Amino acid sequence: MKMGTLRLTAWGTLAVVILLAVATSPFWTVMFIRQQATRMVDDSLVGLTTSGLANLSIAESFLETSLVVSTTDPATRDRNLEQITAIMHRTDQQLDAYRVAIDDATDRQNYEQLLERRAQFRETRGKVFELLKQGKRDEALQLYNSKGLQEFHRYLEALDRLVQYNVDDAKAAGEKVTRWCNFLLIIQGVLVVFFFVYAFYVPLLAFLERVTTRQDVVEDI
Repeated sequence: MKMGTLRLTAWGTLAVVILLAVATSPFWTVMFIRQQATRMVDDSLVGLTTSGLANLSIAESFLETSLVVSTTDPATRDRNLEQITAIMHRTDQQLDAYRVAIDDATDRQNYEQLLERRAQFRETRGKVFELLKQGKRDEALQLYNSKGLQEFHRYLEALDRLVQYNVDDAKAAGEKVTRWCNFLLIIQGVLVVFFFVYAFYVPLLAFLERVTTRQDVVEDI
């Protein structure tokens, strides 16, 4: 009699614990997904947007630089130089915004390499512009073609690496959320099966306990 009561109490306690887990699991699931989604929005997507805009600004700046080098009209050159200055300012703002969102050593390393190559390209470009202002167009073209273009491609490679890192990071975060959702769905399915079985097993156990108790009473009489 006491053993039966203990078994029923143990099963009841276990049922309460599991029921509590089932009842609160949607809350924890939503909290986890919210955390991962926030990370994706505040980190990966910001990085993708910022680095993508910086990529566009660099491409525009390269086009304007090519026009400055190729044109022989001083007025056109001055206009293009003003546009380059504005693009440089916009790119600096975008990269500063990206720097705030960095929270990983690899991302930081890629960012620092980008800044280093940007500085190299801008230094060479500045020398090219200075030669053009001095009327040394042939020397400017030679420097731009021999060194400037090479540094620009290295600059662009560093930015592509930065963008690819954010793409991979966003993909990994999305896959992590998917894995956890699948895992939690499996847990929910197991719990549903457990309670389905429990709903039949416990009444059956109680019924058998009563039958056994009645048999004991008959034997005692």
